[in-house]
Amino acid sequence: MRRLAWLVAALTLVVAAQATAQQDVGLSVHVGAAFPHGSGDSENGDSKITYEEWAPSFNYGFSVDIPLVETFRLSPFAELYRLNDQNVTDMGIGFNLTVPADQIRFYAGFVPGISAVGDQTLLHLGVEAGTAFPLVANLELFTAAKYKFIFPDDDNIRVLHGRAGIVFNL
Repeated sequence: MRRLAWLVAALTLVVAAQATAQQDVGLSVHVGAAFPHGSGDSENGDSKITYEEWAPSFNYGFSVDIPLVETFRLSPFAELYRLNDQNVTDMGIGFNLTVPADQIRFYAGFVPGISAVGDQTLLHLGVEAGTAFPLVANLELFTAAKYKFIFPDDDNIRVLHGRAGIVFNL
């Protein structure tokens, strides 16, 4: 099983290296807001996560946009926000299908990852959609929305993210 994982990782790197020779890798930073909703609190062992329904918090982060083929991109990301008085750090990878148009690029995808909430590390799964369009030579502006589920216990926390940012294409 371990050899298979190494083989898949090696093949992914080879495919990514060949694909990025044809297309630009993008580095992006973004700001926005996160809106949690669900039951309002969740317990996992001795830890409790509390939040107010739809109470917005500042959200910021960065990502790397790796085109594998013209219509499929991997986007590892990290973003930070708060649930009431607890910091949350999300790390994951977006598997995005893109629809390139004349001057705009639409994308939508699946977003698995982990969320560190206080002293807990939890699984999250979500979907995202967005658009990107060129500003100047190698800069793009993007807007996106992401809806994800964080799984601390039998219940779940749902978070809606809205964000905008700049992509620097290498």
